[in-house]
Amino acid sequence: MLKSFLNLLPAVFFFLSLNVAWAQPVITTATFDTERVITAVLYLPDSSNNLSFKTLSDTQYLHNFKTTSPENQNIAADINSYWVTFILKNNSSEPGEWLLDFEKWTYVNCYVLDTAGIAAEKITGALVPFLKRDFPAWNKNFICIQLKANQSFKCFVKLQKTEDYVTRPGNLNFKIQTKASFTGFKAKQDSVLCFFTGVFLVLFIYNLFIFISTRDNNYPLYLIFVFFTFAFSYQNLGYNFEFFKNFESYPHWYAYTEIIFSSVYGFIVLSFTNKFLRVYERFPFWIKVFRTIKVLLVIIIVPGVTGYSFIATTISSFLEVATLLAVFIVSVLAYVKRYPSSGYFLLAQSAFITGLMIYLLNEMFFFHRNTFFNYVMFTGSFLETLLLSFALANRINNLKKDNDEKQGFLIEQLKEDKLLQTRENRELEIKVAERTSELQVVQEQLIQQDKLAALGLLTAGIAHEIKNPLNFVNNFSELSVGLIKEFEETTDETERAEILDLIKKNLSKINSHGKRVDSIVHSMLQHSRTGSNAKELVDINLLAEEYLTLSYQGMRSTTGNMYCTIEKNLEENLPLINCVPQDLSRVILNLLNNAFYAVNEKAIAKKQMNQNFDPIVKLTTSLSDNRLLICISDNGNGLSQKAKDSLFQPFFTTKPTGVGTGLGLSKSYDIVKAHGGEIKAQSIENIGTTFIIILPLEAKT
Repeated sequence: MLKSFLNLLPAVFFFLSLNVAWAQPVITTATFDTERVITAVLYLPDSSNNLSFKTLSDTQYLHNFKTTSPENQNIAADINSYWVTFILKNNSSEPGEWLLDFEKWTYVNCYVLDTAGIAAEKITGALVPFLKRDFPAWNKNFICIQLKANQSFKCFVKLQKTEDYVTRPGNLNFKIQTKASFTGFKAKQDSVLCFFTGVFLVLFIYNLFIFISTRDNNYPLYLIFVFFTFAFSYQNLGYNFEFFKNFESYPHWYAYTEIIFSSVYGFIVLSFTNKFLRVYERFPFWIKVFRTIKVLLVIIIVPGVTGYSFIATTISSFLEVATLLAVFIVSVLAYVKRYPSSGYFLLAQSAFITGLMIYLLNEMFFFHRNTFFNYVMFTGSFLETLLLSFALANRINNLKKDNDEKQGFLIEQLKEDKLLQTRENRELEIKVAERTSELQVVQEQLIQQDKLAALGLLTAGIAHEIKNPLNFVNNFSELSVGLIKEFEETTDETERAEILDLIKKNLSKINSHGKRVDSIVHSMLQHSRTGSNAKELVDINLLAEEYLTLSYQGMRSTTGNMYCTIEKNLEENLPLINCVPQDLSRVILNLLNNAFYAVNEKAIAKKQMNQNFDPIVKLTTSLSDNRLLICISDNGNGLSQKAKDSLFQPFFTTKPTGVGTGLGLSKSYDIVKAHGGEIKAQSIENIGTTFIIILPLEAKT
């Protein structure tokens, strides 16, 4: 951490005779009212750290002390404890209080002897708890001494250093200033800090809102950078000790947190620079430098927290300088290549470096101390964060400008694409229309083929159904011919009357069986009829029962000796329903064919496994809530869930290739919908399937 130093002013030394051969230096206070550095005192190395104030206060022991000089004022590396002695005299006419600052010493014990020879012990030091220090303020090691007018005190001070602490004193010099001047300076600095705190807070909140609005991924790192910059400045001024004053162990923590804090801060600075200037894309060499410094910043934490704080702090200082130089060089390179917002970024780094250089020169006593030099470092940090905020804002403006240009280009491109797409759409519409027309023709052909296939399946059943009534017609016709001959040969009126009665009965039976044949032929013609959508009042029971017989007989003729139990549960006195009979008969026939096919397939499979199976197809009609229900059930293999999901889609079939077109159920679904009804399927795999046709009594017209 950087600490404030004041200009060196020669102290006034007087050697007084104290009835001994050796005299203590006298520091008079009337010649100064600001901070001064005291370089001439008596000192005594205490290599064993066993000397006590009682021993040293003996005037005879003063002969062992030496006077500091440019040749011997530096501290030996192997000696951790020193004693210094001097006389502090107020040679003014006013009483006052003076602060002695023994900076960088870890433990300071000051014994003050008044004119009566009474000693008062005062303690301070970098590792002494803040509230136990003689005059606690910031990170200063103050001893406060109060003197009346023309009063003088002898002082014996034991100074101790610790090898593993973050800082070590280089000599035996110490500073002195009036308490009034320090408190006035502190009050002014507190006011300045409050001002900068408010400015940093406004800057943080402002950029936080911008991040929330824009979601620019550079802002999170910048916000962290602002926070750590303020915290770094706050710690550099020593306010961290006052903030943690209630934690007695904080001075010991400081040795560790100082290194961790510096490493984290350097890591954030490098990460933000890399992100903002896109170092990883534009400067391959420097991204390697950044990564190397980052690794070293992480590694240096290890010795810092394991008892080698001074070494770690020294190396950390070099890494901080390396970080600063690397960031500045990359900023210059980015500006030379005129990358967006690089100018603001370079100004920000220049402001910080300028403030740092002025501060360091001031610490080396090149300038006279004043308010400007006291806060130049803090001002440089503030200007850096402010200019980086401008850089981010400028970056967003540049991105917006680029986006506007890109959007303009895209709009023009879209207009051209739209014109091209319009032409292509027109061509595509023509092609789609042609293709659709072709598909419609193919679909109509497939539907017609499906109808013809169903009609072909009925042929055997129809032939069987027609054969019986035709046999009756032939038999009764032959019988009637014989009766007519008998009628012509006989003259008995009674016998002739009986013959006429038998002929009438035969003709009646011939008429009945002829009508049966006509009914079958009429149904077949209706089923195969195309292009007619005329609705008629139809008895559903008769329609369903007739096609049940035809479907069964057709399936038997095509599969051989198929056997199936047919169960009919037809509700009586059903009202006639207005429908297109050839369409509705096609639906019923398709579902019945599927049912007989399903039970036959299962019967064949069971027979191959030598298992018994009784195929059952059931036809049920009923009324429910002013709706007519036609249920066709089978105990075949049932349908899987996947099959049920696609059941009514065109060209979907569960039958082998070449057996079904996949249009039967799809067309059936459309026919039932056209009648204002619905068709449902209920199926359990390996158990069976039930199709339910639901038709409104008030059929859709």
